[in-house]
Amino acid sequence: MKHTLLVTTLCAGVLACSTATAAAFQHQAGLSLSDNNSYSVSLSPFYAYYFNPVDDSHGPLEMAGFLNQTSSVRARFKQTDYPSSSRYSENYDWRFYGDFVFDNGINIGVGLNKSYTNYSAANSIALDVSTPSIDLGYYLDQYRYINFGLSQMESSEDQKMDTFSVSGIYMVPLEQGEFIKFNADFEINDHIRSYWDSKAIDLEMTYYPQHDLGFNAGFAHELFDEQNNSSTYSFGSKYFFNASLYASLDMSMTMQGSENWSNKQTLKVGARF
Repeated sequence: MKHTLLVTTLCAGVLACSTATAAAFQHQAGLSLSDNNSYSVSLSPFYAYYFNPVDDSHGPLEMAGFLNQTSSVRARFKQTDYPSSSRYSENYDWRFYGDFVFDNGINIGVGLNKSYTNYSAANSIALDVSTPSIDLGYYLDQYRYINFGLSQMESSEDQKMDTFSVSGIYMVPLEQGEFIKFNADFEINDHIRSYWDSKAIDLEMTYYPQHDLGFNAGFAHELFDEQNNSSTYSFGSKYFFNASLYASLDMSMTMQGSENWSNKQTLKVGARF
């Protein structure tokens, strides 16, 4: 409960009114704080560098990188702490990703995710997980994009899982600078232990009533071969105080099986320069 209150208080402190104006940027950095059902707390700094200056005057400020079709490199670190009653003590997660866009609209992405989990004293064995990934995408035009992805997870406990995904983005310009954005993602997870195999779909819609404000809502469903399915409902908002500073708040509720509910709140603040 105290972590949920902290997230809410921080959000209320930064959501003040201001006017966003157009500008170009090549760097983006920020920090996110997540509270998972008042059970675990994650803190995550992130950074992105764009190879060319990004002009944010083409539509919603949040989508400036996408609308400019600009190559970038990104890095993120996340630390998650668990209560003493958990079988875990903490988790560290690193993410590195390069996104390379060519003049013909083809996009190639390569990434590496490293995760290290420490167990509690009763289960002191550490779990080390590596997940390299590759993406091949194509910009159909300024507002439409399709992507095919492949990743392979391997852990220190000889666990392996291959993931194939297909995703797309479709932005619809409306009157007076408004936009609606649709995201869809479908993936197939092939685990070395077949009872962990799954198929998942993730749908999201974002409405931008103005260039500095967006409201999003989403639904995700994961279907396991021999385990309980899960469904996640999410909603949130992002606001730019000016061309550089922004904050977002996202909330989600996940149902595992028929009775196991959990919720998550994530506050993110960032700057572009």
